[in-house]
Amino acid sequence: DTMSDSALKTAFQRRSGTPEGGMSLTEGWQWGLGDESEGLEAKQVPTKLSATTDLPHRILQPNRSIWYKRVVSFGRSGRLVVQADDGAQIFVDGVAIKREPGNVFPVPALQRAVLVVRVLNNAMAGGLRQVRWLHDMECEQWKIKEQIKQRVAMLARKQMLIGLPEAKALVETAIGQPTQAHLEAAEALYKNYPLLIGPWITAGDQSRAWISAWGEPTHPVDLFVGPDSLHLTLEGRQRGAIVHFDIHRWMSRPFYYRLVSGKVKTPVYF
Repeated sequence: DTMSDSALKTAFQRRSGTPEGGMSLTEGWQWGLGDESEGLEAKQVPTKLSATTDLPHRILQPNRSIWYKRVVSFGRSGRLVVQADDGAQIFVDGVAIKREPGNVFPVPALQRAVLVVRVLNNAMAGGLRQVRWLHDMECEQWKIKEQIKQRVAMLARKQMLIGLPEAKALVETAIGQPTQAHLEAAEALYKNYPLLIGPWITAGDQSRAWISAWGEPTHPVDLFVGPDSLHLTLEGRQRGAIVHFDIHRWMSRPFYYRLVSGKVKTPVYF
């Protein structure tokens, strides 16, 4: 057994690092729960957020959105790096800001603007851990380091969850010495084995629900649904780090389903 269990577990559990430099927006937030009917992406910002908190902030509210608001001023354009459970939406003075990879959001120079962060919590406890403003060069340097960490973590997760025997030695080398050549050699063996974590069901109102999962943007995720486990047909295909399938038309009757991505399949669920 050449793989170090402790090294593999450490890499498996590695989370996004905290950026250095810039300005941490820790204090002076107002927060409140979102409406259960909002769905996956909200279009409007709530008018009243009365509770106050500093970051990090987490509460026990599964399958609910949590809204945060504070006033900000930035003397120059830059990036906001947001660390939140299950992703975030950003609004500046009511206007949605487009997300870049890694929960990074470009923002212009601002003077006493209202920054709103919406966190969609799919776990039991969730919330907003950190918001940090970085100038563009700081952000690019941080993103390069994070990309290497994420590639190492992804390889460790695949080795623990999928466990191709022929990849074990190469993954060990990539974890210990994460050069481009070592990472690419290990990644090549897992090319057709994307990570697929889930599924879970998120409910909206009484007639709407979504089947969701964590995937890899490099591989589409297919949802197969049917009236029994032996007759599943393709219901939809999506691609992304998190995929969501609308299943409202199946909610009125029992159904079976599974997700497939590359050579990875989930069990059949009822």
